Amino acid sequence: MTILKFELKKLLKSKLTLISGAILILLEIYMLLLGNVGHEPCSIIGDPYGKDDNFRYLRTLKETKQYAGEMTQEWYDNVLAEYNAYINDPANLKTDEEIERLKEKWRADGYSEDEIEAMQKDRYYISKDFYTFPEERVLVEVNMMFGLMQTDSDEFIPYSERMAKYAELADSYREDYPGEKGEAFAKLVGDMYTDLSENVTWYYDYDTGWWNYRGIHRLFPMFVGLMLVIALSPLFTLDRARGTESVIACSRHGRGKLTRHKICAGFIFAAGIWALMELIAFIYTAAVFGLDGAETMIQLDLPRVPYMLNQLQATGLVVLTSFVGAMMSAAMIMLVGALCKGQYVTLIISGVLTLIPSVGLVYIYLFGEDSFMERVLDFFPPRMLASVTEWERFDLVYIFGNALPMQYLLIPVALAAGVIMTVGCYISHKNRRPAA
Repeated sequence: MTILKFELKKLLKSKLTLISGAILILLEIYMLLLGNVGHEPCSIIGDPYGKDDNFRYLRTLKETKQYAGEMTQEWYDNVLAEYNAYINDPANLKTDEEIERLKEKWRADGYSEDEIEAMQKDRYYISKDFYTFPEERVLVEVNMMFGLMQTDSDEFIPYSERMAKYAELADSYREDYPGEKGEAFAKLVGDMYTDLSENVTWYYDYDTGWWNYRGIHRLFPMFVGLMLVIALSPLFTLDRARGTESVIACSRHGRGKLTRHKICAGFIFAAGIWALMELIAFIYTAAVFGLDGAETMIQLDLPRVPYMLNQLQATGLVVLTSFVGAMMSAAMIMLVGALCKGQYVTLIISGVLTLIPSVGLVYIYLFGEDSFMERVLDFFPPRMLASVTEWERFDLVYIFGNALPMQYLLIPVALAAGVIMTVGCYISHKNRRPAA
């Protein structure tokens, strides 16, 4: 325990760690306040969508909670009636003089008369205060599936029927993948959507906080990943740089014991940094957006993702995957440090492995988005850290005659890879010959 405490103190008291940690924590807070990192509709110091008053719009979204309940035709009719009452009340619309002034502006901007005629009928332009109109937000959300963006349709398509339609689309896998592979894919996807169609009671609720909380994880490769690169790069290289490796090697069991404690210190530090960033994100989300709508199914916004998950379950998966990604990142950086001779070489290599896969430059420009390389990069530590990206997609793999969602392999493969890298780090550092 004495060696472990010593190694942790070295990590925590390093000037480079303290300075970079403070900068990255402040940067995370700044990015959260600035907004536009996930699905959030407003921010504190920024204006991501050009709204006059972001918090006024957030209040509008929170007012949609009054329509929380089972999504039936009766529920839909109630929302639609409130919508029509608003849009048909002259007190809520621009006056003729305001519309004329707006049309003059459009003419000055170069719009044709036909375009102006169409625009002046748009609810966005005729509403006096469009962003304080919760019924519009509800109707857009429930009609957007299948490209139905209108808000005045009298017919509500139950989500059970919508999921059944997607189950029918599973037949396309038979055309795309002839043979047993296509049959396996079609059956799996059909069964998943059938479960959503038959075994889910669909509720509407305000759930912006959950989308935002998961979306913040997109920034974790920079905040958590970069912090680990900076702090852990010297863990196995500093002794060599200081020339103390030969002293450690004099002890028969010294190198093995020291290596184990260094690895433990690295994982404890990684877990602490990840937990701190996670706590900041959680507190901010709960304070600004709230955590209502935990039982809302994610298919209200992600119809092409057939996992049977509500907002709470989906967020739990993202948090767990991100934590595994943090541990995997620590193992990767420590392995690079054990294999390399210098701290800066370790820093550069670990930085490249951490940042490049997260921004997607490799597969976008060299291999293509649907390439085998993209599937490989999905299992890289930075992609695991930004785990929301993985769970908002749906990819299939065919293994030993069985179809399986690729996302189900993320955590098992990451854990196995982390163990392998940790063992490799231990063996490499324990058996490394001291610098002359």
